[in-house]
Amino acid sequence: AIPFPGSGFESCFRNGLLNIPNLTERKESLFLELVQSGLVSCVAVPLVVEGKRFGILVGGRKTVNSFRDGEKDFMSTLSGHVGLAAHQAQLHTLLKAAYDELRQTQQAVMQQERLRALGKMASGIAHDINNALSPIVVYSELLLNQEGAFSESNKKYLQHIKTSGDDIAHIVSRMREFYRKREEEESLFAVDLNELTKQVLELTRPRWRDIPQEHGITVRIQTDFDPNLPKILGNESELREALTNLVINAVDALPQGGEIHLRTKASHWRHDKLDQNILSHVLLEVQDTGIGMDEDTRSRCFEPFFSTKGKRGTGLGLAMVYGVMQRHEAVVEVESVRGVGTTMRLFFPVKEAAARTKKEVEKERSLIPTQKILCIDDEPLLRELIKEILETEGHTVEVADGGSQGIEKFKKASETRFPFSLVITDLGMPYVDGRQVALAVKNISASTPVVMLTGWGTMMKSDGDLPEQVDAVISKPPRMTEIREVFARLAR
Repeated sequence: AIPFPGSGFESCFRNGLLNIPNLTERKESLFLELVQSGLVSCVAVPLVVEGKRFGILVGGRKTVNSFRDGEKDFMSTLSGHVGLAAHQAQLHTLLKAAYDELRQTQQAVMQQERLRALGKMASGIAHDINNALSPIVVYSELLLNQEGAFSESNKKYLQHIKTSGDDIAHIVSRMREFYRKREEEESLFAVDLNELTKQVLELTRPRWRDIPQEHGITVRIQTDFDPNLPKILGNESELREALTNLVINAVDALPQGGEIHLRTKASHWRHDKLDQNILSHVLLEVQDTGIGMDEDTRSRCFEPFFSTKGKRGTGLGLAMVYGVMQRHEAVVEVESVRGVGTTMRLFFPVKEAAARTKKEVEKERSLIPTQKILCIDDEPLLRELIKEILETEGHTVEVADGGSQGIEKFKKASETRFPFSLVITDLGMPYVDGRQVALAVKNISASTPVVMLTGWGTMMKSDGDLPEQVDAVISKPPRMTEIREVFARLAR
């Protein structure tokens, strides 16, 4: 690049055609460059479009004074065509850029509409699914807490039932949350990825061993766990779901059988997508010897609804994995070769602050004072379920069938020496819903906490759609740990 001022072509830009019979007689920088390239004479004409000069067209020869008048006229005519062509090319480039921007905007809008439609669908089914899951999750948890009631194998089966129920509830609640940020108050615990991976392999055993063997296909699982792997801070259910998706995808990539390798490793590593202060990381790798992906598929594999499985795929699995990694401030990398296999690498930062264990958290919450609680729900099974949970925690519980009966019971108790100290109400109930119950309770006793227990809990939190009269929201299916956490917060 040579600066235009001092190049020798300034007069051409100002006055039009410039003829230089002998370049060796000139000392300007660009003329010296032309001489060094073997040119001795040149003609320069400005490029003009719509009265604006934007460049110069230069023709050169290796002999002195070699341009005749007709050739100079030709150069002037040519410059008009070149200028117009350059202008058209520029317009084409601008038009293409505008089109690409419009297409990307259209795709973004369509993607947003798809996610919005998925969110509406999730909202519609979440309540019913969570209500159906509540007895499964809660009763299995209650059974697990009965010391000596079951053998170790039966306890393991119960734990699998509870874990699967928890994960189903998580999947439903996050169908529209692929890229949401983690909420600040969301609890994180120390997670051992080695143990989590073993658990996932146990839960997915039918998919990678039993079902393929029925079709004469063998899928071999190889593990290589770092025994000194540090724990990470995370949401165990989310991480289990993400890893389950990766294992199932690896199985699907082995239609004729093959191997899946799962590895964990701890080391020092820096990545531009992570906080520069984080050097220590934990790597979880899922590698298969399957069909692999081409570059286009690899670049799009995390897009929601993009699937290569036809009717067998939803295109949501890897999108969920991506969202989980984002919420854990982690990075996922994909390496794949068509016909060779795919490797998914999950890089988790290791925080300096150690997480409290679940036992420590539960011990703190066990100090919550017992309360007299009114539980309002229009479904008998769920009413009795909540009553049984709370009574095992030492609370006194009365139930009410629907909003009208609940408000009447609360009003009568408030006129006695033993009013209710806390109200739990469902949201979706006929005639009088949970919002109306909360308003009525606060009108009678403004200091009484109201907890809303609903299958739409997670979505209400993410949308900021919490009624003013509600002090806390618990999502169905309810977990003892979440109930204790809410009670502890309200008791402060």
